[in-house]
Amino acid sequence: MLPWLFLTNGCSQLFRVTGVVLDGNGAPLVDAIVSVYDPEESWKPDGKKVSAEGKFEVLFSARAFVKRFLLETHCEGYESDIRIVTQNHDTDIRVILCKKPASVSP
Repeated sequence: MLPWLFLTNGCSQLFRVTGVVLDGNGAPLVDAIVSVYDPEESWKPDGKKVSAEGKFEVLFSARAFVKRFLLETHCEGYESDIRIVTQNHDTDIRVILCKKPASVSP
């Protein structure tokens, strides 16, 4: 019975997170990169670029007992967004990124 238990704990599941990335005016941020990952893992997957409409769909594999993940969104010139998402419950997420403040030179 012990080998069966070992095999079940080693299984992974496929998860799906979808949504859209917008700027403060509601325009799609076509250069945004979205990553979804298990914060307990030592590696972070490469991000996926959003579509021309700012939409994304991330399919990823994670350990079967993991229920929460991090959704990280980056775009040049904007503040990054990191939030917790839950397995198969977070779809059509709306991420709105704020512009980074302009740097003031002396």
